[in-house]
This record gives sequence, C-alpha cells and structure tokens, in this order.
Amino acid sequence: MTKILLVEDDKGLAELVSEYLQINQFDVTSCCDGNQALHALAHDHFELILLDIMLPGMDGLEVLRSLRRHAATPVIIISARSTDTDKIVGLELGADDYLEKPFNHRELLARIKALLRRSSMSQEIGADKHVHEHTAEEANQLRVADLCFNLNSRTLMHHAMPVALTGMEYSLLLKVAQHQGQVVSKDQLSVECLGRRLTPFDRSIDTHMSKIRKKIGKLTQQVQIKAVRGKGYSLIC
Repeated sequence: MTKILLVEDDKGLAELVSEYLQINQFDVTSCCDGNQALHALAHDHFELILLDIMLPGMDGLEVLRSLRRHAATPVIIISARSTDTDKIVGLELGADDYLEKPFNHRELLARIKALLRRSSMSQEIGADKHVHEHTAEEANQLRVADLCFNLNSRTLMHHAMPVALTGMEYSLLLKVAQHQGQVVSKDQLSVECLGRRLTPFDRSIDTHMSKIRKKIGKLTQQVQIKAVRGKGYSLIC
C-alpha cells in the first residue's frame, strides 16, 4: 500500500481524512505537529506528504523547508490560508500542490493520485524529435544543450552534476524541453503536469516556472525558458 504522511493538528479532520484514504487503499500515518512529522520522516519512507501550514510549534512551512534540504518527496499543502501570497510561498518552498480548506475529499483523492502518477512515472514518452541526441547507450536520456534528463530516474544533470529539482519542477521542465522552441500553454502544463485544468487566478504554473527559470539561469546560458505573455512557456537553446 502507498504510504502517506498526514501532518494535521485538527484531530477530527485528521481522523476523517485518514479513514477516507485508508478506505481507498492508502497506508496513512498521522502527526499533529512539525517535530513529530520530521521524526516520522527520519525513520520511515513515505510516497507523499499532506501538510497543514498552521501547526503548533514548528509550522508547516518550516517542515517543508527542512524536508527540501534533503528530499524531493511529493507534498500537497492543505491549509485554511487561501491568499495568493500563502500559495506562492508554499509553492516556492517546494510544495507540489496546494489545496484550500474546506476541501472535497474526492478532489483530495484525485490530486493525490495525479501527483503519485507523476512521481512514479519511470519513463516519459513522446519527446520531440528535435531535442533528442540519443545513442544506443542513451536510450533513456534526453539531452538539451548542456542539460541531460534521465527519464528512468527522473533526474536532471548538468555536466555530470545533479540539479536539485522537485518532482513537479522536473515534470514541467521536461515538458517544455520535449517541445523545444515551441510555446507550451499553461493549460497544457497544468493538465499534463499538475493533473488538473487551469482555473482563473491560479498562479501555480507561474510560481513553479519562476523557480525553474532561476535554477536553470544559475547553471547555464545555453538554455533559456521564455515566458510568452498570455500563452505559456518556451524552452530555447
């Protein structure tokens, strides 16, 4: 069974979410504060984390910041904080998705399944032929200028050095790399990488792409990710 860590100080909500997910064949471990969460993460492996922000003691953002220093475990923030600033901060710290309270349990389940599908994907297919530089030994790699995507391990290398990306950042960057020189719409990125249609005022794609552009910009001048106003993003070499 897929193991999920639920970090939620509202015991009633935690029990409801745990029971619902267990009915849907997930193994759920619950923690009520940040220190408990970090202890659980240090002693067990989880495929996904559901993380509240407003926790006693160490808040959820501190937990996320600590986690991202050494792990790329998929994280969905579930929080009553609903401002754009709260969402942007959570995503910038490395969350893969953000769900406002109160939420529909079926929507939570759908987002969990979509995120797990992306994180467990062993190989991307349908890469644009213009960005392939395969040899027989590189059948599971995608090279774009001085960047190399390993499609099996879902890792990015720059001159043989690993690039620190979250699972969501990797998926988004790979998608625009597979369509080098073309504009990939925000709606397509949202559907294919986040698993949902883009809604009005949803800045998730922009926030993730802003982080990706900063990371790639520090690494190489050979690859640029352009924001095309009102349309989407394009990777240019």
